[in-house]
Amino acid sequence: AHQVSMDHFRAAREQLRELARAAGAARPDQLGDRIMLILDGLYVSGSIFGTSVTDDAADFAREIIAAATASVKA
Repeated sequence: AHQVSMDHFRAAREQLRELARAAGAARPDQLGDRIMLILDGLYVSGSIFGTSVTDDAADFAREIIAAATASVKA
């Protein structure tokens, strides 16, 4: 079970990094990892605080995506 969980985590991380590359992020691996950290935080915080934290997490994700892809829009 642990190996399946680790494989899933690694695949999700790589998928986020690929999406960041496709979005034109200057540092796609960093952006993908930051989004992964937000998701990890939601797993923990969501179980404690419920859905009240999801809006803040979504706003934070939008902010870091906008910052990471700012040169693409310029």
